[in-house]
Amino acid sequence: MYDGEWKNDKREGIGVYKWSNGDEYTGSMQNGVRNGKGALTYASGDKFEGEWKDDKKNGQGKLVYASGAIYNGEWVNNEITGKVRLHMNIKIGSL
Repeated sequence: MYDGEWKNDKREGIGVYKWSNGDEYTGSMQNGVRNGKGALTYASGDKFEGEWKDDKKNGQGKLVYASGAIYNGEWVNNEITGKVRLHMNIKIGSL
């Protein structure tokens, strides 16, 4: 389900797209697909925030897992590439 701007019967501009599995994208759409800046929140609680091109993660982006691990870096065609920063929250029991 899509709630947002339309142009020539295609999703165009800022909007929110919700999938039946619970995933939700909020951000820029162009020619009916994700293009520009946006955030995809997965039903699992994981969340990607960053740049999109032709419906794929492309450019700078950050993937935050529900576990607290964070991948931050450059994305090309949905794959993280180049230098990647990984942050993990690890709790170690008290001594």
